[in-house]
Amino acid sequence: MSDSHIDLYLEGEERFDRFGSFIYTLFARRGLRPLHEFALREVVDEALRTKPKRILDLGAGPGLLTCRLAQRLPEVEVYGVDPSPHMLRQAEKIAVKMGVDNVHFKLGSSRVLPDLSFDIIYSVLSFHHWAKQAQALDQVYTHLSGGKFMVFEYNKGKTPILLFPS
Repeated sequence: MSDSHIDLYLEGEERFDRFGSFIYTLFARRGLRPLHEFALREVVDEALRTKPKRILDLGAGPGLLTCRLAQRLPEVEVYGVDPSPHMLRQAEKIAVKMGVDNVHFKLGSSRVLPDLSFDIIYSVLSFHHWAKQAQALDQVYTHLSGGKFMVFEYNKGKTPILLFPS
């Protein structure tokens, strides 16, 4: 993460500093479990159907779901991107603790993605934070190689899945 000095946030987007990243990680372990379980099932089902080489978790936060996905799909390279270097430090610690070696975390955002193509891109509780959603979607689709972009968000207490077909 040598680019940790780069500010990838736009005006109005929620920022996660060291303390906020730590607190969010604690909350995510329990508070986001139902949404993470739902997203994990959907992404794994899509992966089993399409046999992807690379999957991207956009807005990976502390990487809990990213690492679990990498465990479930050891033959797939799983990437996690987040604009917070503090979140990525949490994610890297979790990856080591879980012993996954097919997961890669990179500093980035919805508008700054790794210079790779992905078969599946998904986002969990991140899309609503993107200040320039249309610009971000354009960027996402330039990195999507014929697969699906999947967005998971809470909506009035329900757990919906929103698909943006390519």
